[in-house]
Amino acid sequence: YVVIKNEDKYFITKRLAGDSRLTGGFSIGQGGHINECDVDAVDGRLVRAEDIVLECVKRELSEETTFEGEPNGHTIDVFIDDSDDVSKVHACILCVVETDQDIKVKETDKLSGAWYTEDEITTGIFDNFENWSKIAYSKLFGRKKPKATKKEKIIAVNNVKNVMNEKNGK
Repeated sequence: YVVIKNEDKYFITKRLAGDSRLTGGFSIGQGGHINECDVDAVDGRLVRAEDIVLECVKRELSEETTFEGEPNGHTIDVFIDDSDDVSKVHACILCVVETDQDIKVKETDKLSGAWYTEDEITTGIFDNFENWSKIAYSKLFGRKKPKATKKEKIIAVNNVKNVMNEKNGK
């Protein structure tokens, strides 16, 4: 589960299509499975778990986003979430990749994406996060989501809608 960071902003996506259990939800990470090709990519070297995770990160970023080059990242935590049918059969390796690239999603029929600050995430997006993103938020920022005032929520929600509409040409 790869969180993409550019200075003080984080790349947030919204699922437009796909698994009906996840459609409509927002995510702070790009995710996928560790595949056999990730293990094969480190063939011939002393295989370490972090090498396999890095290969998976590179593959997921190239499949889902316009990220180019070698990711500058690190693993920050591992967790299991058994709160729903999707999550309870997966373990999460939470990684952060820092970049100066203006990343975009590739599959625009399935995802929309935009950059947000921690404050914008806290006040306007958090309540619509998939559960893994809520857990990742607490691990990234070292706290649970604080309560926002009603006025802050209205302003933030309107800002999120405007940015997502701009990114989708509406």
